[in-house]
Amino acid sequence: MEAARRAAEHVLGRMRAPDGSLLHMYREGPADVPGFLDDHAFMAWGLIELFQADHDVRWLEEAMSIMRTATAAFWDAEEGGFMQAREASGPMPRRKEVYDGALPSGNSVSIMDLLVLYRITEEPEYLERADAAMAAFSGTVFGSPENHAHLMNAVDMRLGPSYSIVISGPRGSEGTRAFYNQLSSRFVPNKVVLLNEPGRAGERLRALSPLTQGQGMRDGKEMAHVCTETACLPETADPLGLPELLKRP
Repeated sequence: MEAARRAAEHVLGRMRAPDGSLLHMYREGPADVPGFLDDHAFMAWGLIELFQADHDVRWLEEAMSIMRTATAAFWDAEEGGFMQAREASGPMPRRKEVYDGALPSGNSVSIMDLLVLYRITEEPEYLERADAAMAAFSGTVFGSPENHAHLMNAVDMRLGPSYSIVISGPRGSEGTRAFYNQLSSRFVPNKVVLLNEPGRAGERLRALSPLTQGQGMRDGKEMAHVCTETACLPETADPLGLPELLKRP
């Protein structure tokens, strides 16, 4: 995880243009090559994953910032979806790519980024953009879904069931670790996991995520709170009870 933090610090600190957008490459200093959609989408994805792994809200804030920049730079306001580049290069027109090969496309990753950020923040614009992008590519994907694996993952996330999981407790406490051990011991796709720390430690996340507001420890015990797309399930103080909640549609 420390290597991931160093990589994130390097990109965020040394590979950004004055307007906050990412640069495409770095070798003995940043090259003056503007970043493409893929650069922004994959960086936001990495930051979201890092945030859920080490619970530093800075990574979430940076992911949100990068997706705002990507939307401003690459979004196709007429037909939906994201362009690969800010501007056309010479005689070559701007294009949109959605084919998922050895690496997912920038559009597929962007759509998943938007859906995850929506589940965390509940900001409607994230969901609206994701839905518009999926609609823009629906005809292409319908013809060959096997060539759009990551986009189909995003569709699965959108259709559900998906889970928003809030663990309320101090970072590193025995009870908090017990809940996370249950989550890491089984495959649970389509989820976001947030650590809601008590007191000032959790204030920044609570300001960003309604999921954490009003949640907390009960009688000094760490708690798990699980919501689906349509309802919030009974909270539990028993880590062994968490897997049962994740079986519910």
